[in-house]
Order: sequence, then C-alpha cells, then structure tokens
Amino acid sequence: MQESELYSRFGQLVRQHRERLGRNQAEIGRASGLSRASIANIETGRQRIPLHHLYALARALRVDVHALLPVARDATPTTTNREIQSAVALSAREQEEVAKVVGFISARAS
Repeated sequence: MQESELYSRFGQLVRQHRERLGRNQAEIGRASGLSRASIANIETGRQRIPLHHLYALARALRVDVHALLPVARDATPTTTNREIQSAVALSAREQEEVAKVVGFISARAS
C-alpha cells in the first residue's frame, strides 16, 4: 500500500467512526486536542499525525486504536480480527441492544 493510500484509508476510517458517533469535526477535535481543521485534513488524507495523536483520536472516537488502522488489501483478516472490528464499530445504543439480546438468550438457556 502506498503512503498516500494509507493516509486516505486512515482518514476514511476516522470519518466513519466520527459519523457513527453523530459528532462533528470540531467536537472530535476538542475531545482529541486537535483543531477542527486538523480533523478535516486527517479525514481527507492530507495530514499525517504523530503516534500520540492517533491514541488521542481513538479515545475521542471511542474505539481501540487498531480500529483506525487500515488493513492492507492483500492481507486476509482473521476471524478474530473481523469480530473485533465488528464489535468496535457498534454505537453505544447498538451495544445496549446486543447486551439485551444476549441477556435474553442467557435467561432462556437457564
């Protein structure tokens, strides 16, 4: 993967997680210690960020840092990685719904 594609895909992941939270660029910027313009530039792949900003951005987006790292096109994600990515991508409301379903299934199994 070329460097420009790496940052472009990273930016797409940042945007997807921000939109999943229903937050704007300024809100994520404040939560991560970055400016709104930086978030906009990151999302378009124009701005490279230091490692410590990556962790701050992941915290602001409420995801594990790995959820923001693009997978190489030729890499085959393992089942575990797909499960982790699926779990990370759930909103708080979706996580609550899953917990209700799991609780219901557990109660019926008892």
